[in-house]
Order: sequence, then C-alpha cells, then structure tokens
Amino acid sequence: FTTSPGKVKDAVRLGAKEAVLSTDEAAMKRLVNTFDLLISTVPKAYPMGPFVNALKPDATLVNVGAMEELAGITGINLVYARKS
Repeated sequence: FTTSPGKVKDAVRLGAKEAVLSTDEAAMKRLVNTFDLLISTVPKAYPMGPFVNALKPDATLVNVGAMEELAGITGINLVYARKS
C-alpha cells in the first residue's frame, strides 16, 4: 500500500506482484478480508479503517509507526470482526 502513484509504479518495476494506492477505493474494497497480517510503518496517524477491513477474521495489524492517536479504530469493531 502507498499514497503515492509513483511508488506503485516503482514497486511493480522492482518485482512486486501488486502495489495498491490506498486512496483507490475500488482497490481497497477488492482487498477486504484478504490479509492475515499487515505491518504499518507509517510515522503518523492516518485513517486505519480500510486497512483493518483488508484483514481476514483472526488476522493482525501491527502498528510500529504512528505514535499519535489512531482515528477510526475502536476496540469493539476489532472484537466483533475478530481482528487484532
């Protein structure tokens, strides 16, 4: 995932099977319930809902970047979706 169209092209050029522009709503919807694990290294808070939605049930999002409050994420939503 990236917010930069140029990085999508670079990732593919460097051998990635796929790179997704996180602002592409259609692509993000296509990836709902797809991932077992996501590791976020973004250094500041951002809307995490679309990324949590990309997790399968019983999957995990590891946040090692943002030190700010993470908007849009509530514990109850994670519990009901069986995500952590």
